[in-house]
Amino acid sequence: MQFLAAMKVVHRDIALRNVLLKLDFTVKVADFGLARKLKKNNDAYHILKNETALPIRYIAPESLKSHRFAITSELWSFGVVIWELFTFAEEQPYSVEFENHKSNLQFFDFLIEHLSSGQRLSIPNICPQQIKNLLTRLWDLDPEKRPSFQECEKVIEEGLMQSCPNMHEKLKNALERSLHDICQDLDAEDVLPYLRSKGIVTDRQTQEIMKSTRKFTQNMQLIDYIKGAGPSAFHEFINSLQACNKEHIAEKILAHLPSSSAQQLTLLELNTVQAPCSSSSSSTQSNTKNWEKALE
Repeated sequence: MQFLAAMKVVHRDIALRNVLLKLDFTVKVADFGLARKLKKNNDAYHILKNETALPIRYIAPESLKSHRFAITSELWSFGVVIWELFTFAEEQPYSVEFENHKSNLQFFDFLIEHLSSGQRLSIPNICPQQIKNLLTRLWDLDPEKRPSFQECEKVIEEGLMQSCPNMHEKLKNALERSLHDICQDLDAEDVLPYLRSKGIVTDRQTQEIMKSTRKFTQNMQLIDYIKGAGPSAFHEFINSLQACNKEHIAEKILAHLPSSSAQQLTLLELNTVQAPCSSSSSSTQSNTKNWEKALE
């Protein structure tokens, strides 16, 4: 989602049904049929009333009222997806609230009235307090008060870490038990461009890694950096391996990770969309142009 926001793309159909989970716990955002790229100098995309069918259970109040879609309205929808994860998607959003509503208002009118009055989806008790606070902020009526996707990633990571204090140790153990495969089959320079673009390693750290002419030393130093970071760094490292056709290494690392810990990491992936692994700026520009063309 952070990638889409940076590309100025509004998905407009962010829902758990459009989040695909692979066997290795990689998450993919799907169904870009309603997605649009914002025009230059525009911070929102507007439609006419009843122009197209929309998933109103996931849409921000300002989009319901004014048919205006912006990155800030995407954040509201992202909050509904988090809510679905913690409720195991047993019910559609607002199903309980509307079922118990005594008036004869149609659902659309009910939803606008419901949200405008300050009422929100009921957050389940199993949700960590940090995530509860995040949902409250994501569902703020003022779009400008909602946190960015970058901030969401940090809050989610901290919330999951505190709800499972030994998670970081399990991730480090999975890396350590896979060192032989990593050092034997990986060239650090293949994944560094991806990791650098995601902010996992800095330019200075990249230079330090590449100082050595020995592949083993480069890989060991890279793994030390990954181990010192949080769960999001671990996930991005897995993504970088998959993006560079090193899926077999990723699979061996994940095989050393308890399934319960892997499942708790799933939320972190909702803040990212995988990008091609490339060290050239021309590839990045080409990728951007492809997005723009597809969403015109």
